Amino acid sequence: MDKTSKKIIKFMKKTPDEILWYSCEPYKELNLSEDEFYRCVRYLSSKNLIEFATNQDDIHLGITLSHSSVHSFEIKRDAFFSWFFHTFVGGVITGVVTTLLAEGAIYLCVKLIQLLHQ
Repeated sequence: MDKTSKKIIKFMKKTPDEILWYSCEPYKELNLSEDEFYRCVRYLSSKNLIEFATNQDDIHLGITLSHSSVHSFEIKRDAFFSWFFHTFVGGVITGVVTTLLAEGAIYLCVKLIQLLHQ
């Protein structure tokens, strides 16, 4: 995400439950050109970070943060822990179990050889 898109998201997170109405000309408050603002809005919409506030004729009147934008920290944290436990912890457990099985097999082979030589 580029700097301008982050600026819009950060601005909207100040009041996450409110709609940012186009009629209020939010691009002026953000020190952006109107064209740049609407390009970022289209980009953020394509990434499902914002949702459009529409009227009954489906005309876009403003934008609001999507659920994933409002709770992005929790979603990223959960994704990290899931990755961590599936890769790192899973790898360590697999390594320990494999080592124990190999050591057990070697121990049994040594005991078998000792029994055969008696």
